[in-house]
Amino acid sequence: MVRKKYRLGKCLNRFRLRLALGTAAGLMALALTACAGGNGASDAITESAQSASGETGVSKAGEGQNGSEAGASGSGAESGSEAGASGSGAESGSEAGASGSGVESGTGAGQPEATVEPTPSAEEIYAEAVHLSLMHEGNYARLKAFIEKLRAGEKVTIAILGGSVTEGAGAGSNDKGYAYQFVEELGKTYAVAPEEQLYYVIAGLSGTPSCLGLMRYQQDVIEPLGQAPDLLIIEFAVNDWQEVTGGRAYESLVYEALKAKEDCAVISLCSVARTAWNTQESFLTIAKHYQIPLVSLKKAVFTPLGDFRISSGLYFSDDYHPKFYGHKLMKDCLMNLFEKADAAPEGDPAPIPEEAVKGRDFTGMKQIDSRHQVKGLKTGSFGGTDEQVVTTFFTKAISFPNNFYHEAGAKNDPMKLSVKCKKILVNYKTSTSKDFGEASFYLDGELVATLNGNGAGAWNNCNVALLLDEDESASHILEVKMAEGSEDKAFTILSISYCE
Repeated sequence: MVRKKYRLGKCLNRFRLRLALGTAAGLMALALTACAGGNGASDAITESAQSASGETGVSKAGEGQNGSEAGASGSGAESGSEAGASGSGAESGSEAGASGSGVESGTGAGQPEATVEPTPSAEEIYAEAVHLSLMHEGNYARLKAFIEKLRAGEKVTIAILGGSVTEGAGAGSNDKGYAYQFVEELGKTYAVAPEEQLYYVIAGLSGTPSCLGLMRYQQDVIEPLGQAPDLLIIEFAVNDWQEVTGGRAYESLVYEALKAKEDCAVISLCSVARTAWNTQESFLTIAKHYQIPLVSLKKAVFTPLGDFRISSGLYFSDDYHPKFYGHKLMKDCLMNLFEKADAAPEGDPAPIPEEAVKGRDFTGMKQIDSRHQVKGLKTGSFGGTDEQVVTTFFTKAISFPNNFYHEAGAKNDPMKLSVKCKKILVNYKTSTSKDFGEASFYLDGELVATLNGNGAGAWNNCNVALLLDEDESASHILEVKMAEGSEDKAFTILSISYCE
């Protein structure tokens, strides 16, 4: 007969023993005998979790929210396989077999029986993750109207706006990313003739926070579609760290989409980093205010304690991007939302709130670049075009081809912009090349920012700076020139956006 020893704490936590309450004496005997087991539980639990994990979606023992596959301390991970490899019972001091299903107290009668919750299958864990992902349901009326358009054979426009996760990074190819998977599944499920009805744009770009998403909205969503979308999915939750508008750009984007079409449906989709970090709480405040659904991959992948529900090695390709499996989970979480909306009773759409919760004063931003110029613009020595700028992850298409480029060695003639506005955002490039230096930005003759176009770890990526943030619109002059000590360096302004 094999004896296995358990600490009471680990026994109760890992094996989730559900005790049927008996006599007070019986419960005390169970606790004392389980506690008397000694110090040998760790190996058994680790062995059990590892044997049940593999590629089943069950986390390995020792995985914590830092993504390491096996922690030395064995702490932090939820294995999803709560029962030990020896069977479903715990030994409390008598001859309980390794495959036993009860608790023996040594007295033989009158003791509470212990049962072990069955080990959930991979399918059950996955289904639970999908179910838990719907963090906020919101008002379903707009989604139901969208679904009915598809069933009626009507044409619809769809935009999915986000960062590299929306591009499909980690999936192997962009058509394997969640966005493409979702559009295909949506068409198969609800449309009469998907290829004829669904007009969509997947507007993912690496490193896009919500302020840059708002700056890109016109060129990457409205212009390609030729109109405002009927369905907008927004994914910025792993890129909004230290976002310069404090959530106002995100709310402005939600507000602008809802106002553009009375039946436009907006979904807040929150991806998650391997550390269990994202900015969903900020977005949740906005989602509740406008009664739009919020789908959380943090809720799906992690437990409330930050342990892995879905194995890190199964979901993540790196610290931020899902593997194909993770992208599939994202697609299924979105489809779960649509199933819920479809089954919900009919109702009126939630009215758009008259007041903002964080601020929507960035609504209606206009973009300036070498293709979209205004009368008050003089490019000075920033009249070149930088072709080494951020590209899409798979197609390598240049994202801001109409930029303002100050070449290294060029004169230092300032770029000047005269415009009536209350907000100004500038999108600029950072590069590891030592050819790039600093540029100084003056507003009405006063220095407001000196931005560095060179940085360690840069990848020709976008960066956004807030140069003007006023409540009322007024006439302003923005002047840009290379900073002292960088006169012979390069600098690229990818675009400028303002609100009147």
